[in-house]
Amino acid sequence: MKNLTHQFSLLPIFLILLGGCIPKESVEFRKVLNVQFEMVSKSPMLKGDIVFYNPNKTRSKLKKIELDIFVNDKKTGSVSQTLNQKIEGSSEFTVPIEVSLTMKELGLMDTLINIFGGKKYTVRLVGKIKVSIHGFSVNVPVDYKEEVKLKM
Repeated sequence: MKNLTHQFSLLPIFLILLGGCIPKESVEFRKVLNVQFEMVSKSPMLKGDIVFYNPNKTRSKLKKIELDIFVNDKKTGSVSQTLNQKIEGSSEFTVPIEVSLTMKELGLMDTLINIFGGKKYTVRLVGKIKVSIHGFSVNVPVDYKEEVKLKM
């Protein structure tokens, strides 16, 4: 009985130590820079740099990116990258993405006409990133929308 009481007395100490390891604030999605389309071997490629901010003083690691790519409100691709990128505390960090888009959802003829006509497209990135701080994983939501023009 005495051993059981001793174990329960250590529980609050363990919980306090555990609480100190959990991040105070979540990593923030900031913006997407350099969003562009490029034609690569008959299919459009979407490129961009996703900018995040780590408000915590503690360093962490970017573990995973999972994003769905929508062009004109139609899903045309997805990104699923497993990483181990170090993130400094109290700083912005950038993650480059590059994804080949399947434009059949938009229609092949419409796409070819619009590519050569220089039409603008609405690009939306929706998903999450997974960040690890002291071994604890945190998911950060991403929902970004921008109008871009295809570059040849």
